[in-house]
Amino acid sequence: MSIATDRPAADVARDALYSRLPGPALSATQFIIATGSLLVAVAMCTLGAESAIVAVVVATTALFVLAGVVSITAQRQSLEPKWAVAVLATDIAAIVALRTATVTDLPSTTVFVTLPAVLIAANFSYGVVTAAVSTLAVWAIPLAVTDLWPSTLANLLDSLLPVGAIMLVVLATRLGARVRDRQRSDNELLRRERDMAHRLQRDDSTIHSTILSVIDSAVVFYDHQQNLVFANGNAQTFAERQIIDLRNPHLDPNAMVLDERAHEPLAESERVLLAAWRGHELAPHITWVGADDQQSAYLAFSRHVRRPDGSLLGVLVVAHDVSDIVRSRRLRDDFLRIASHELRGPLTPLVGHLDLLSEETKDSLSVPAKERLSIVQESVERLVDRVTELLHASDVEPSLALAPADIADVVARAAAGHVPKAASRGIDISLELPESAVASVDESQLAEAIGHVIDNAIKFSPDNGFVDVECRTVAGIVEISVHDGGPGIRVSDRERVFERFYRTEHAHKNAIQGFGLGLPAARAILSAHGGLIRISGRKGSGTTATLEVPVRI
Repeated sequence: MSIATDRPAADVARDALYSRLPGPALSATQFIIATGSLLVAVAMCTLGAESAIVAVVVATTALFVLAGVVSITAQRQSLEPKWAVAVLATDIAAIVALRTATVTDLPSTTVFVTLPAVLIAANFSYGVVTAAVSTLAVWAIPLAVTDLWPSTLANLLDSLLPVGAIMLVVLATRLGARVRDRQRSDNELLRRERDMAHRLQRDDSTIHSTILSVIDSAVVFYDHQQNLVFANGNAQTFAERQIIDLRNPHLDPNAMVLDERAHEPLAESERVLLAAWRGHELAPHITWVGADDQQSAYLAFSRHVRRPDGSLLGVLVVAHDVSDIVRSRRLRDDFLRIASHELRGPLTPLVGHLDLLSEETKDSLSVPAKERLSIVQESVERLVDRVTELLHASDVEPSLALAPADIADVVARAAAGHVPKAASRGIDISLELPESAVASVDESQLAEAIGHVIDNAIKFSPDNGFVDVECRTVAGIVEISVHDGGPGIRVSDRERVFERFYRTEHAHKNAIQGFGLGLPAARAILSAHGGLIRISGRKGSGTTATLEVPVRI
């Protein structure tokens, strides 16, 4: 932002002049010349010069002293630049008078013009030309007034020798001034660039510090030598809740850091601050910190920070308080568990009584009545399925009872349980199984996960469609794939289908039954086994769900 100014041009010119022409140098010049002039006066008296000549020399001495006083006054009171010009012009005139008076006895007084000429050459525009003219005037005017021109070429050259020496000094001074000005300009440019770099660095630091101080996350950075470089206010809170010193996290063996699942103290290698301080990375995970009555859940991770050349700069820790989210999730899971149990309680006898009623009245009911009873039974069975889904949705961390089992048999049993549902819509379930594929699994849990995937494939397959189930062992992994001939899946939905209660656009438009809990439950079971599940396929070309279970006997 620029600031307007009404300073007169003369003020600007004066400042420019006095910034280039040092006042002390101008004043000192006057008194040096005055001293030399006084010595000339003494010499003239010694030589028995005429009183008129001595008087002229004394007068020039006084003039030099007066010029010095004027220059000092002009400097202190910041007078107009013309005073400096006037002082130098007075010097030249006085030196001309001095040389005119002493040209016969002391022709070397030409050297008195050296200092004024140097000041003129070094500090004024066209200074070299002005200094040269002034020097020649000091040399020529006295000769013209006294008519004492050199009579021979040798005498002329001898007379001009001081003038040449003075001009060499003037030229050297001018060159030195240019070098000085260039160096001063370069230094000023470097200073400005340095100041700008420092200002930008301070601004960046201020911006970063402000951002890190206002965000909700705890942010900590350790350099590669385990020094704490930065920690915002939330990081201090994060450390205090753990009874941890950020600068020396290894000194607190009783730190309150608990595992999300077991709620037991975490191993040192899994404590994010200690891991970061030691230079290690940790994947995002939830930990509970603090005393029992004041615990908070944090989603935390640590990451290496590297320079462009790949060398390690340090480790960054980010931890976000997710206590409200975790507690809300637990409340939701508790609600689902309680609600599903409460709903399942009355549904169980209802299903049993409907089965008995259907059996007892199969010969006495009319055909329309039997159809209505069948509709009621199917509706109740669907309701039982939905309640079962809700019940499984509440089991976010399935517990496993691992034992060696033939995965091919598990797949066959899971598929067999869905054959009636598939057959009711004309869907054919085909199996391609190996003779044996043994792994250490929880049979019932794995069968449930496979059942969720097959059920999902049946839901999205068109009537008279197909569902292909294949099982094989590849490099220590039992791979189960379920492919259907349905509408396929969009790329953007491939991960979202594993979010609980998420339903695709196709499911909404076609009123496909379900809560969107089957695939999330299947992923939780596979994750508990150390495996994974992924979805592939494109819209309009069917969908393939692939389950991978590690072989661990």
